[in-house]
Amino acid sequence: MRGAASIPNRKTTGCTAYPNDPVSIHSALPGGCGYCPSAGSCPSSKAAKLLAGQALIRHSARSGLSSIPLTFEVIHRIIMSEQSDEIEQMITRVHELLEGQDADVMWDQKIPDPDNPKQPRQIDILIRKGNLLTLVECRIHKEKQNVKWIEELIGRRVSLNADVVIAVSASGFTSGAIKKAASYGVILHDLLSLSNEEIESWSRAIDISIFFYRFDEFEISLFFDLKDITDLDHKMVAEELKDYYGLRSIFNAPFEIIDSHKLIVKENRNKKFNFDVTFKINDFLLQGKEVKEVEVKGKGALEKIDLTVPTTFSYGMPGLKPEDRNIYIQKFGLGQTDIVHQNGKVSICLDLSKLEIPPFWQFRFMEVVGGNENYIEKLEIIDPHKANMSVDKCTVNLGIINA
Repeated sequence: MRGAASIPNRKTTGCTAYPNDPVSIHSALPGGCGYCPSAGSCPSSKAAKLLAGQALIRHSARSGLSSIPLTFEVIHRIIMSEQSDEIEQMITRVHELLEGQDADVMWDQKIPDPDNPKQPRQIDILIRKGNLLTLVECRIHKEKQNVKWIEELIGRRVSLNADVVIAVSASGFTSGAIKKAASYGVILHDLLSLSNEEIESWSRAIDISIFFYRFDEFEISLFFDLKDITDLDHKMVAEELKDYYGLRSIFNAPFEIIDSHKLIVKENRNKKFNFDVTFKINDFLLQGKEVKEVEVKGKGALEKIDLTVPTTFSYGMPGLKPEDRNIYIQKFGLGQTDIVHQNGKVSICLDLSKLEIPPFWQFRFMEVVGGNENYIEKLEIIDPHKANMSVDKCTVNLGIINA
């Protein structure tokens, strides 16, 4: 998926940075694997590596999420408010969970036509598992899909030498389409919404909260030799700093001190923090002059945003009631953010691309809380850099090292 970070699999019962707080899974951004207390101590300090998958979540009791019973018409309005490619990506995440790690599930693929190899054929979702080739085609239309589309998919399966074809319709299928699909082995899936009562009886809903460090002050001081500082232009130094490849290391520097306050622990979340850290970066040059020392200081507090869940879908064969299906999708009110559930396994997608945050806020970690144990098979972060604080939102000072 474009702009998304896929997380490798690893099993844990909590965050090693906070061993006394095993009820939640924490993820640090930027610059850490999600377990190490600071970017500097993390052996895999990259913003994309956030949280190891297949993590066992042990949750405290939670209140039920609310939703409203939706007809296909209302589902259509909700889905059509999204880009169709985003819905296809959501269905891709569903099939990634369904197919498991030994399958390649790819969105928006082109494969050569066997009868005309120079002519590529577009496939909404392509699944390769062993020697099997599966085509998944999605329709986000207002009307139920009829026999004509099923016949087109039967022909496409034959034409492209596919083993399986799956038709996904957000608006369902006509009875004729269902009969035709059954006769020719086309697998059908649709989406149904859960009512308030169904969500409460399901009891596997998960809440997502995202946490930020809100900096009331964030000041970077760069120290040079006396002989060099007279040749520097303050504005040009600040501009070069924006493009410095190690800039995130400078922003991350105070995190070890801030994390020592253990703000993730609920009783500490209202505490304010102060930090002042000095360090040296090897071969750090700005305007051709060596930065001898860096100081980062400031103060702030932890801020929490709870994501809303406008609706929850069940995914499965037409005719099956929601309670008889084993795939559920919680659709959150933040871009493509969703959680796909299958029999205790979950796939989480956190979309930060649509996130609007105030200046001096830095996304630090996320928390998921539910009423049951779940295994996280996959975590994707879309556009994690969107939530990074930029250098033009903080004060940059120049100083003399031997003053």
